[in-house]
Amino acid sequence: MDIESVQSSYARWAPVYDTTFGAVTNVGRRRAVEFINTLTGAVLEVGVGTGLSLPLYSDDLQVTGIDFSDDMLAQAQARLDEALAAREAAERALAEAIRAREAAEASLHEAYAAREAAETVAQEAQ
Repeated sequence: MDIESVQSSYARWAPVYDTTFGAVTNVGRRRAVEFINTLTGAVLEVGVGTGLSLPLYSDDLQVTGIDFSDDMLAQAQARLDEALAAREAAERALAEAIRAREAAEASLHEAYAAREAAETVAQEAQ
């Protein structure tokens, strides 16, 4: 089988690959990545396909995926873009929650200080 035939075949499979083969290969893929996540350094995933395993890798690893099929790589890139957007949204939400908590704490401290000042003035007035 020549490379053009392989690329043509995977171009047809790319849109449905995850639903067709994803479940079949799920257990093995997860076990392999779980083991790899115990290691350090860089990973070269040959035949990364649609990138089903990419979200499973530890953030501590530098992962590079290669594949013959541009269509499969496009699916993998879309998966990474979605994951990155979700992570950025979560980080923004966390930062906003931290800012809101800090503002609430500052407001609470100000209220406590105002109450203390009012009590001091009231005591001095007596």
